Amino acid sequence: DGVSCAKLLRAVAARGQRFPVSVALFVAREVLSALSFAHDACDENGRPLGIVHRDVSPGNVLIARTGEVKLTDFGIMRSEFITRRTYPGELKGKLGYMAPEQVVGKEVDPRSDLFALGIVLAEMLIARPLFPGPSEMDILTRIFEADIGVLEQNRSDIPEDVFRILKIA
Repeated sequence: DGVSCAKLLRAVAARGQRFPVSVALFVAREVLSALSFAHDACDENGRPLGIVHRDVSPGNVLIARTGEVKLTDFGIMRSEFITRRTYPGELKGKLGYMAPEQVVGKEVDPRSDLFALGIVLAEMLIARPLFPGPSEMDILTRIFEADIGVLEQNRSDIPEDVFRILKIA
């Protein structure tokens, strides 16, 4: 029983507010825990499964009324032991939440999920898209170039150490 982070983001932004830093960091930490579990998963013989979620976005982060945070929708994940669902050059994931390598159709790895989580965290802290644009190509270009101008312009309430983390994510 709860809502998606996307729904909360829309509600917070509609009120002209932002997530409190402590809440945004809590949600990010819980998603990091889920990603760590997925990224470190092994089969019964101890072989790494090589799981990459590839669709970390506010719509796939669920927040229960009790405060539990869940990462959902592993529908387009990549794994060493699952038949390839996409081919080189094919884009999978939500526009605005892809890592630069994903944008250009290169192989993804766990760092791609961390980049996407960095986008989600930034958006919770600024209550607006991190990579806005009038067209899909503009958004993809901003991601590829790691253009975080929106974050820099809206960082007034973001603690310096959190801002530094977002810059390297």
